[in-house]
Amino acid sequence: WLLDDPTIIARVDHEYVEADLASVVSILVFVRYGKAQAVDEWLHVSLFAEIIGKWVSLIGHHPSAYSSLLTLLWGPGRLLAPEPAVSWLVDCSADRGSGRTPWESQDNAERTAEFLMRTWTTHESSIRADPDLLQEYARLIDALVAWGVPLARVLQVRLEGRG
Repeated sequence: WLLDDPTIIARVDHEYVEADLASVVSILVFVRYGKAQAVDEWLHVSLFAEIIGKWVSLIGHHPSAYSSLLTLLWGPGRLLAPEPAVSWLVDCSADRGSGRTPWESQDNAERTAEFLMRTWTTHESSIRADPDLLQEYARLIDALVAWGVPLARVLQVRLEGRG
């Protein structure tokens, strides 16, 4: 019900999000005080993929919310990689006409590249086997290269099969 409240969505579209709202937004993806609240091996995380997906489409583009998503995906949410995690990252980083990106703070760009590196290392064959997923993955890497993230360039070389 919280994700259906237009007040929440409107407030998250602002550059600054009040501390209480930021806490609620992060708790919705099981993150509190910058740490994942679930254990590392949370086998049931996929049961929450639909609600997390809704969270991503409504709130995930805000830099502090995006940081919480990365925290989830780095910990118990790693079982959601490569999909739907890669699609969520693409959705969060899509241009919403505000001129802002979730990568602009909290080392989010570098953390995204680190997550993509781990995902590539673990799931390269399944990423290469799915043309749509491969295209999304490549788009993310290209955007991170343009953003100036050195690790993204390394990923780009690996993706092209040169490394």
